[in-house]
Amino acid sequence: MEQDLYFQMYQTIWKFHKKYINKICDNDTFWDSLVNDADMLIEEYHNHDFMIALVIAELAEFDRLHREMIGNADTRV
Repeated sequence: MEQDLYFQMYQTIWKFHKKYINKICDNDTFWDSLVNDADMLIEEYHNHDFMIALVIAELAEFDRLHREMIGNADTRV
């Protein structure tokens, strides 16, 4: 049973990743939507520690990519 739950969480976080990975931008609406969806995922899995860890990892990655995108934009001529 627990194994099925982990599989579901991985599937869910992968869908979340695919939904947002190509939309990263400076738009506040994007970030609000991202955070709201992240909160809903955590609630959906009743604050399961593993889902919280997955969501935090995804948010950190989106933030890293955003900072990288901004850095690249600043160095272009």
